[in-house]
Amino acid sequence: MKRLLAASFVAITTMSSLLIAVPANAAPALVIKSRHIAMNSAGLGSVQVECRAKKTCTGSVWATNHSASATKFAVKSGATAYIKMKLTGWQSLPVDSRGYRTVTLNAHGTTAVSATLEPWKAATIRGSVQRLGGPAISDIEVQLWRVGARDRMVSTHRTSVAEGGNFSFTVPVGINNGPSASYRSQTIGKQDGNRRTWWWQGSNGNATGGTPHSAQATRFTVTRNASQQFDYVTNFRYSSISGHITPVGAGKEVTVFQRPAVWPATAAGMRNLDVTSCADVVGRVKTNSTGDYNMGFVPVNANRQYIVKTETSSWNGTKGTCHAAVNYRNAADGVSTPGLLSVPAGGTVKNFSEARTGTAVSIGVSGYQGTSATANMDKWITIREVSPGRSTLNSDIVYQGMARSHVLPEGRYWVETGRRQGCSAWYSSRFKDNSGYFNGEDRGAEKWKAQNFRMYRDHCRSYSTGAYKMLSVTGTGSQAIYLSNQQGGTVKGKITGRTKKLRGEVMVRLTSTNGNTVYRTALSDGSGNFRVTGLAPGSYTVNVNSDSWRGIKRGFSGKKRVTVKAGKVHSVGKLNFKG
Repeated sequence: MKRLLAASFVAITTMSSLLIAVPANAAPALVIKSRHIAMNSAGLGSVQVECRAKKTCTGSVWATNHSASATKFAVKSGATAYIKMKLTGWQSLPVDSRGYRTVTLNAHGTTAVSATLEPWKAATIRGSVQRLGGPAISDIEVQLWRVGARDRMVSTHRTSVAEGGNFSFTVPVGINNGPSASYRSQTIGKQDGNRRTWWWQGSNGNATGGTPHSAQATRFTVTRNASQQFDYVTNFRYSSISGHITPVGAGKEVTVFQRPAVWPATAAGMRNLDVTSCADVVGRVKTNSTGDYNMGFVPVNANRQYIVKTETSSWNGTKGTCHAAVNYRNAADGVSTPGLLSVPAGGTVKNFSEARTGTAVSIGVSGYQGTSATANMDKWITIREVSPGRSTLNSDIVYQGMARSHVLPEGRYWVETGRRQGCSAWYSSRFKDNSGYFNGEDRGAEKWKAQNFRMYRDHCRSYSTGAYKMLSVTGTGSQAIYLSNQQGGTVKGKITGRTKKLRGEVMVRLTSTNGNTVYRTALSDGSGNFRVTGLAPGSYTVNVNSDSWRGIKRGFSGKKRVTVKAGKVHSVGKLNFKG
């Protein structure tokens, strides 16, 4: 029994040693990833390989049973790279039903793979420029731009004098006949000597319009189509917007605007529109002696995206603001916006009057309205556009002054009282010489703001917080809106410094990040004391010498932020001003 067990143990041990000695199939150090390769007429193609070894993969690539120039490579561990391979006479290989040829690729450190070959192809971007209506356009040119970190123009093509000319650009495709780089196309022309540019929008063979700015242009790449060709069509069709303006007058400037086909996704993009967060300017023309205008070279577009306006008229003749005209961005991207104009093949006609009509609006104000000394501030009326994406106080002003009766065209408005953002005016100064405020090339031209014992500064005293409401004006007739104001909080303190000039007449400004809260200012007296009044409840940042008075620096030590409660007085203590 012992001998049998001993023999069994020896057999098991021997078998174990044999199992350990037989290695498993090692994974290849290099992998050929390309299964389809485009070859040029000189027999050059690109083979993609991946190095999976712990060290750099080296060697060469070749084709089995075919004359090939082995291309040496060195690919870092974990990296993927394209290796150039020259295969002379590849076009003599048999062709299959798809027009492809087949070879077996080899490389050091990997297993052979089968790959198909086809001729390298160039891509074509082509189309035509055609006038379907409106005035004749001269000097038409099509430009092709390659998209990158910095877009660059790669080619231009002028059409024939007779217009409707064809254009064509040849561009390279990607490696192994993959997609090309990204491009944008623009068309340029002149009407009555005025040059305008349109960036193309659409899809292959389907133009949907144009845009004045490249950021709104369609980015496209050229890929293989059903007929195995690389072909992209960017036709450009244009017509016109024309009409009659009353009262009749020659030389009136008519501006055509366009809402974006796609609203910018960022605040910066919205700011970059010609009319902030609303529309871009297409171009301008002037009326003739009978009050007619004709804006040509406008892309044919089935969607309602265009606005027409003179300097004094409403937007498209009825809307009070640009944002009302584009329906406050309620329409989805790329579709029609009610109230705007489309441009069909035959053009569109828009007649309207410059006479501004609308709803008679009366404004009533109650509550605290300041003292007689601050009446112009605390009773000040401001009317602003409602602008989606912008804070109330950053929205464009329609009216400002003391009047409380207005005629407003259709739209939405912010109606405010006591929310004036400062008023530039002359103020007495205890110092004779204030010219130091305007030293240097950047401020030297403003020395007129400094006179003997006087300075022109952006500061007004206010005691009320101000009040505001939204008003929606829908048509003719009359409407009333009522605002209730209240007394604001106060922040006091004292400016300290080495000299009297570093204490007296220093401007202190309290600002808030709340875009609906008005900032307030105060000037320190001869002892450096100040009181900032008319503050709405909220958190404020304290700024000393905010207008760089006398060219002195703004830095100070002391309290930098303060929270204000309604009707309360808050102290920030001493603020040591660093001259």
